Amino acid sequence: NRRMQSLEDYVAVSFTPYGDKIKVLNTGRLNVYLYRFVLGERTVGFEKPRMIPANAGDASWYWIPPDGITAGEFRIDLYFKDEFGKKYKAEGGGAILKVENDRIEVSVWTNSTSLFEWEI
Repeated sequence: NRRMQSLEDYVAVSFTPYGDKIKVLNTGRLNVYLYRFVLGERTVGFEKPRMIPANAGDASWYWIPPDGITAGEFRIDLYFKDEFGKKYKAEGGGAILKVENDRIEVSVWTNSTSLFEWEI
């Protein structure tokens, strides 16, 4: 049935703080391939995408350093494909909570993961 198939094939990522980094977890059921991210005003693209496997829990994730963000809130956008080649965009944000002795503390949140036709 179509509903069961959509539940088995859902795509989702989430952002969580990890010390002074941003952890990107694949919380969906399909492998995803990260092609580009936007963090604040900085855009980083990859010549070869970074795979974040499904069903790996906390054992496999990708991290983003908040380079160039020194204070205040910022946005996070990820551009990725699933294992079938469908394109997605995950949106979220974060805030620098504390900067002390060259170490930062971040708070992050995830707003959505949705199908999105992007171009590199």
